[in-house]
Amino acid sequence: MKGFTAIGLIVALVIVAILALFFLRTTTVSTPETTETPIERAQVLQCQSRLKIISDEIRLFQVEHGHYPSSLSEIRDDYRCPVTGVEYEYDSSSGKVWCPDHSQR
Repeated sequence: MKGFTAIGLIVALVIVAILALFFLRTTTVSTPETTETPIERAQVLQCQSRLKIISDEIRLFQVEHGHYPSSLSEIRDDYRCPVTGVEYEYDSSSGKVWCPDHSQR
């Protein structure tokens, strides 16, 4: 008995196919919560990245001045979502900033 038998080869191919299907399914399946396209996801990530930068600027302002800025215009001129253009909402008592279109409070 030298080499592969036909049944052994078929079993190996089936195992590889099942593993490949499992891998593809876990990396590409959309759950009901994430039914957005890759472009929409990239736009949300772009918005969240801008929010992170603004949040860091708010923290720096708070460290330097001992209080949160009363409005976002105190720390920057551009405080709009880069995707939709809507102004970010800001709570000056907590220093929280969020996008009404891309994030939940």
